[in-house]
Amino acid sequence: MRGYRYRIYPKRNQMEVLEIMFSAKRFVWNYFLSLNMKRFEAKEGILSYNEMSRLLTELKQKYNLADEEIAYIGDDMPDYECINYVGLGIAVKDAHPSILSVSYTH
Repeated sequence: MRGYRYRIYPKRNQMEVLEIMFSAKRFVWNYFLSLNMKRFEAKEGILSYNEMSRLLTELKQKYNLADEEIAYIGDDMPDYECINYVGLGIAVKDAHPSILSVSYTH
């Protein structure tokens, strides 16, 4: 498994949005991380995009989350719909040009 490190330079208003979204809704990330770790250890493989999308919809309903309260980080065309769907779509520096064009920060 390979890890990446990215640095973003948000403006003040963007930083406020990031702080609210990442501190208040961190449990969504932790939920999927925990679920995928359990599946990986059980040799079931990680969830597909479609499976996570379905579960995200269920989490949104269960916790009454609005799209504006969710952030998504992506870099390639499979991420296009999600970046457009959430309140804060973030693209990494070397993302596909189409992703960069619709992301909140790039």
